[in-house]
Amino acid sequence: MIDGVLEWSYVWNNLSFIRPWGTLLQPLIGSDLCVIGRHQARILASMGLGSRLHVVGLPRLDRASRERIVSHGEKPRIVVATPRTAAHNVEQQAMALRALRDLRAWFAGQTEIDVVWRIAADLAEDIGVAPDIHGSMCDVLARATALISFTSTCVLEGMLKGLPVAQVDYRPMPSYVASAWEIRCADHIPNVVQELLYPPPPKLAWQDACFCDELEAGGATDRLAAVIRDAMARPTPYAAEGDPQPARVHGRLDYRQIHSELSAFAVSPSAVLQYELAAAYGTLRHTKHEKGILQRECIELSEAFAGCDIRQLRTYSFLDRIAEAKSSIRPPGNAAVTFCSMDGRASRVLALNAPAELTFAVPAGSAGKLSLAIGMHPDVWTNPQSGPCRFIVKADAQVMLDSTIDTLQDPDDRKWWWFELAVPDSGNGAHAFTFATQGVGGDDFRWALWRNPTFLWVEPSAPEGGTDGFMPRMAAGFDFYVPNRTLA
Repeated sequence: MIDGVLEWSYVWNNLSFIRPWGTLLQPLIGSDLCVIGRHQARILASMGLGSRLHVVGLPRLDRASRERIVSHGEKPRIVVATPRTAAHNVEQQAMALRALRDLRAWFAGQTEIDVVWRIAADLAEDIGVAPDIHGSMCDVLARATALISFTSTCVLEGMLKGLPVAQVDYRPMPSYVASAWEIRCADHIPNVVQELLYPPPPKLAWQDACFCDELEAGGATDRLAAVIRDAMARPTPYAAEGDPQPARVHGRLDYRQIHSELSAFAVSPSAVLQYELAAAYGTLRHTKHEKGILQRECIELSEAFAGCDIRQLRTYSFLDRIAEAKSSIRPPGNAAVTFCSMDGRASRVLALNAPAELTFAVPAGSAGKLSLAIGMHPDVWTNPQSGPCRFIVKADAQVMLDSTIDTLQDPDDRKWWWFELAVPDSGNGAHAFTFATQGVGGDDFRWALWRNPTFLWVEPSAPEGGTDGFMPRMAAGFDFYVPNRTLA
């Protein structure tokens, strides 16, 4: 959102604000650009931004007072104003001081005119005047006869009040704000001030036309809100961009020529693409390296706990195969695989809220280990309608675990409880595991969680026809990491 007028030096010579970190609107880094008027829109469209422009206006001037106070018999009062930042480089600062000194010298001999110097304190000290910075600009302009201002939003505020407004700029620069009166050198001052005090009707009409072109009057807040709503409603940030400008041979901006010192514009698009591909390839190699190290550490840690070659270890993840389970669920119980954050970490869990029961048929009858953790959802730890919950695990109809947790009465139960259960050989080539939760004294808000229940067993050799997904992923297609080797 542009919240004021554009000025040539601010856009193209503002070394302190723009460079070397970036550029202003060259090109625009954003999907939408709201401007204050149609003239400003045409200027920015010439820079290639036409498809992103919205003529909105200036919201802070929606309710600006247009009241003027005229007292008969008083001297005419002319306000001389500068923007808060009167210069963006040494040349502009020298020209601004020269213009202010010329105005000071001319007004010094005009005793029939009161001058209000609405300028910065350092500039006032340099030219030897007393600045008047009290009150708002709106109040100052309400009692003024005319306004002489360097390019700033003050120009629009003066036009809004209906004052004759003259712009001051001694530099041979294009003006991004149109006005009926301009002071480009000391020789212009007498004639311009004479017309400001007694404005010709044709120039007043032209000023009104300039004002309508510079500022979209009224309703700026509503228009800005509509732009924001439309941007939020778009499925993608950037609308389909055609070429809103006519094809031109001359005048088209080439940012590589304007900002060759910036890396973003100093090279051709093909070179940028080559660089990005090289950077992406380097990132991919680094990712593969990190992945290989992580796999190696996981394999070594798993073998240390399993006590065997990881390629002989078989796993059955109950969370991955919940669709194969036979369920027995009564209201308000339910079963689902979800995520839960406890102890500062989000984990995948089986939510088996009481009363509920799931039975899994594992197509392997070897002896092994059943690893899991149980807990209650943190949302019911202090819920007065909650209470104790019983967790039961059976293997081949034999009870392996029967534990009760009461997070409401016992704060020590507000954590994960880990178990590793030894499962004997079934003798028939298959196992049947049952997970059940039951409420004690009631079933409401017994939000029981089973974290990563997994059955592990060892087979000296892989079964014929492959592992059918029972081999750990880290050992299914990978070996230890070898530096500089391409991983599968």
